[in-house]
Amino acid sequence: MKKLPKIIRQLFIGFLILTFSENLANAKYFETADEDTVRVGLVLSGGGALGIAHIGIIEALEEAGVRIDYITGTSMGSLVGGLYSIGYTSEQLYEMATASNFIELFTDRRDRRFITNYEKVIEDRTIASFPISERRIDLPIGIISGQNIYTFLSRLAWNVHGTENFDQFPIPFAAIGADIETGKAHVFREGYLPDALRASISIPSVFAPHQIGDKVYVDGGVIRNLPVQDAIEMGANYTIAVDVSTPLQPKDSLRTLSDIFTQTMMYRVHDYSDIEKEMADYVIEIEELIPYTPADFDQAELFIEFGRRAGQRHLEKFKEIASWQSTPPPPRPGVGDPGALPVSDIEIEGNTIFDDDFIIRLLEFTPGTSLNPILLKRRLQNYIALNTSTM
Repeated sequence: MKKLPKIIRQLFIGFLILTFSENLANAKYFETADEDTVRVGLVLSGGGALGIAHIGIIEALEEAGVRIDYITGTSMGSLVGGLYSIGYTSEQLYEMATASNFIELFTDRRDRRFITNYEKVIEDRTIASFPISERRIDLPIGIISGQNIYTFLSRLAWNVHGTENFDQFPIPFAAIGADIETGKAHVFREGYLPDALRASISIPSVFAPHQIGDKVYVDGGVIRNLPVQDAIEMGANYTIAVDVSTPLQPKDSLRTLSDIFTQTMMYRVHDYSDIEKEMADYVIEIEELIPYTPADFDQAELFIEFGRRAGQRHLEKFKEIASWQSTPPPPRPGVGDPGALPVSDIEIEGNTIFDDDFIIRLLEFTPGTSLNPILLKRRLQNYIALNTSTM
């Protein structure tokens, strides 16, 4: 039996660790067409909100009939590519990106059902938290802790919980992060998928760095924002690279400290991306995105439309690439109801209010019980209701 690494560290509220009896969600074996003469690697760059445009490019690749054999991504490219690699359709990705609560995922705002009335008042008046230590106020290591997006990813990746080798996903996948201690790129091809994605999107100073084991990671874009070489190393012999990174800005537009900080970061990003583009067989850039910023998450629907337009401009080339492949893409039924997984054990961490056994009884858990995210969340609400009523 394997203990799922971190499904919990605050899966919904923060203190459950589940141990699954076995992995049933990804039982079907998916096979890459290794024997085909043309194996396509799709490379998706980072770019914050601009990376939502990747969804429109994927739609065009599907329309053209291109079989994607490998996906690599950095930052938002890893988020879109990672979800697509585990079976989500382009239509499902569109629905997620345009959902009204998508922006909330990139904040620290908590579900109001799970906090006390006092905390609701404070939270409504707060835009950032600053730690106090030794009689001084310190700067936070990131404006956003990333807990909401981590919880969201844990729920979406339920169908591959227990699948630690990313080569076993419907489409083999790799995400790029950066080791904050060494400054070197880290290629995530195994482990717990939400950890890999959370590490890859950890934009310095915006998201808090993400710790996995004894390593701490930030956004892979600072090292390799367009991971072409990684797709080649995975086995691709034809790479399609989609670059939505922010271009360098003219001096007249650099008016704030944030503008200058972003510009200085982008020097290195562009230097490395230029090298990666030289390795790619086909590069796509989306000029319509230039006037917008990586923080414009409220423009998700527009960015997808920009991606669609770009996809249509490249559609004939995509059809040509598809004609080179002897094996068509496999059916993509999408990811449906997450289903239930048998859980052999629950551990409680960080609880100082009630006896652990009492909480487990409240969750109506016995070894071997099958749980899914919806059922687990409903049972956790019982605990929250009791917890908040005592405050």
